[in-house]
Amino acid sequence: MAMEHELFDGKLAGKQNHRRPILLRTPEAASLLAISPRTLWELTNRGEIPCLRIGRAVRYAVDDLEQWVKTRTA
Repeated sequence: MAMEHELFDGKLAGKQNHRRPILLRTPEAASLLAISPRTLWELTNRGEIPCLRIGRAVRYAVDDLEQWVKTRTA
């Protein structure tokens, strides 16, 4: 079952039949938000944007990014 997403719009899937990822790496999340990876890192380090740390890896949940954008555009 393919899932659609408001911000996602298949941008990262490449093909319409793929399920969307629930966690994104920094370059993918930055691209989705239309900001540079450096800006995303700055927001992350200041605790301004939600992220998930798995060991040394930092990931961004698509749902959390959507909610973060919605709270800033309301």
